[in-house]
Amino acid sequence: MNKLPDWKMLDEWFYYDGESLRWKNPGAGRTSAGDIAGAVVGSVGSHYQVKVKGRRYYVHRIIWKLVTGADPIEEIDHIDHNGLNNAWSNLREVLRYENKVNLPRYKNNSTGVIGVSMSRNKYRAKIRVLGKDISLGSHSTLEQAATARKAAERKYGFHENHGAAKSN
Repeated sequence: MNKLPDWKMLDEWFYYDGESLRWKNPGAGRTSAGDIAGAVVGSVGSHYQVKVKGRRYYVHRIIWKLVTGADPIEEIDHIDHNGLNNAWSNLREVLRYENKVNLPRYKNNSTGVIGVSMSRNKYRAKIRVLGKDISLGSHSTLEQAATARKAAERKYGFHENHGAAKSN
């Protein structure tokens, strides 16, 4: 991850309207002042990135610095799991571990509950905490496994939005 330019330089190039990063002074190129800065990057369009003076930066990190005046300590979490939603109310500064406890439910999840899978006619629940898998047991019903999983999420301080379907 590239170190962000200083605040004064960012303030010369961009402004933030509360939802999008916009060009103040785009320089030579195809953009104009007021245009949204950045392009969608990622295999499924996960975040905006902008290129300035040959370096690429994540837009949400620039927004954080413009608003707070400081570089993010580690990561910026998109609370609703939508990396394209850069509304200030959707961004929070987190440590990597905290970002991992606010993940969306993946599309290939067969049970519809994060951390619950089906094996040998039982629902097996687990949770990953600080890189270690913790078994939450085998359960006869999906509801029992989901309850065990939710209790573990509360116990280990997972974000309330963890496991929700990714919003678009």
